[in-house]
Amino acid sequence: MSRSVENKELVKNGDICQAKIKRVDTNFKLNFNLVYDYSKGISELIENHDRNILIAMTVVNDSGSGVRLILSDRVQHLLLLAEILDDKGFDILATSQNLTLKI
Repeated sequence: MSRSVENKELVKNGDICQAKIKRVDTNFKLNFNLVYDYSKGISELIENHDRNILIAMTVVNDSGSGVRLILSDRVQHLLLLAEILDDKGFDILATSQNLTLKI
């Protein structure tokens, strides 16, 4: 006989953590239309230092406890963010389907 377990019970017991999604809005603006040069636009987006600092500092200034998870579909973006967070003293694990890197 199987028994179903509610998420609330798992969180209460410490078996899983409650996810909290925090969207970070930035002032980044492209000077051209992505339709015409998507690759260039994505590169500018992930390499924008001010934007990456804002994202990383959101993690640094988070007062919660537990694991912080940053998601991006660009490995290069995760590595740039990992460098910033490493400089701030965070233990970093960057991973994708092709890469696992402990910084």
